[in-house]
Amino acid sequence: MIRLADLDATFINSGPMVTPSHPPPSLTPQQIAQAQAQEAQKRELNRRQSRKPTDKNIPDDVADVTIGDGVAKYRQLREAERRLDAIMMRKRLDVQDSVNRNVKEERVLRIWVSNTADGQPWQKIEEGGGMEDDGAFDFGSDSSATYRVKIEGRLLDAEVHEAGEEATDNG
Repeated sequence: MIRLADLDATFINSGPMVTPSHPPPSLTPQQIAQAQAQEAQKRELNRRQSRKPTDKNIPDDVADVTIGDGVAKYRQLREAERRLDAIMMRKRLDVQDSVNRNVKEERVLRIWVSNTADGQPWQKIEEGGGMEDDGAFDFGSDSSATYRVKIEGRLLDAEVHEAGEEATDNG
C-alpha cells in the first residue's frame, strides 16, 4: 500500500509544469482574407438554412381554404415520396450488406509440380562425357542443356473435398 509520506518523499520540490508561452504566429494578408471568406461562406450557409421550411406538411387551416384538389395531390405526392425513400434506403442497405458480407469458402487447391532436364552435364557423364580431367563439370557455352518446370493446379469442388475428408476419416 502506498502511503502519503512515500509520495511526499518521492515528489520533493515538484511544482506544476509550466509550458513556455509562444507568441501566436503572425498571419499573412492572404491567410486573413481566406479566413474572412470562410466566415462569410458559413454565414451565408446559415442564412440559407434558416430560410428553408422545416415542416413540409400543409396545415389543416390552410388546406380547408385551398380551392381545388391541390392539397390532396400534394399529400399523395408526399406519401409516394416517403414510400420511395423507404424503398431506396432498403435497397441501399441490401447492397451495402451484400458488399460487406465476405462469404469465405474454403476449398482445396491441388498442385502438381514436375520437371524435366535434358543435356545436363551430370547426364552427359552417363553417356561418357561432360566431365573434365580435374573432376569438374564442363559448363561451356556450347552446352545445349535444358530444364523445364511444369506447374499445374486445380481447384477442387467442395463435394469432392468433403468426400475425400470422409474417406480419410473412415479409413
